[in-house]
Amino acid sequence: MQTRVDITMFESEDDLDSLTKADRSGATLANLTASKWDIGDWVEFINEIGKETYNLSKSLVPVDTGRLRDSAKFSFSGSAVSISYNTPYASYVHEIMYYQHKAPTQAKYLTDAFLIVMYNLVTRYGKMNIPDFYIGIELSVEEGVKLRISKERYGGMITWRKWVGA
Repeated sequence: MQTRVDITMFESEDDLDSLTKADRSGATLANLTASKWDIGDWVEFINEIGKETYNLSKSLVPVDTGRLRDSAKFSFSGSAVSISYNTPYASYVHEIMYYQHKAPTQAKYLTDAFLIVMYNLVTRYGKMNIPDFYIGIELSVEEGVKLRISKERYGGMITWRKWVGA
């Protein structure tokens, strides 16, 4: 038996910004049958989780000059999404927890955005109805911070279930 959930495809960041948090949490899953997804479903699913994470991370990233927030990049290729912040200090701002940032901004702006997206999905659909995929984080001074979400496993990536403790 398959359950169908509508997917909202977004044409631009403005479309994402116009959605409420509740709308976003329900806009990502299609064909909630983990074992019988075709590649088209995977492409939409991974892309939507990536877009939601990207949009939320932009509201969580600390802003001083705006350069870090403006460096945010979203890319999608095949069945993988990359979200990155590309400044020499992006990884420091992401990882150093003791700095006090003006609310709602915070350290862990990218990984926490992913956790919030997944929490919303698990709360709404149940963890057993969300298929496995992989996630990884890369930190460097030269390239900043990058979160990768993929159907395929690459070096250092773990399943979303392990990442969120589900």
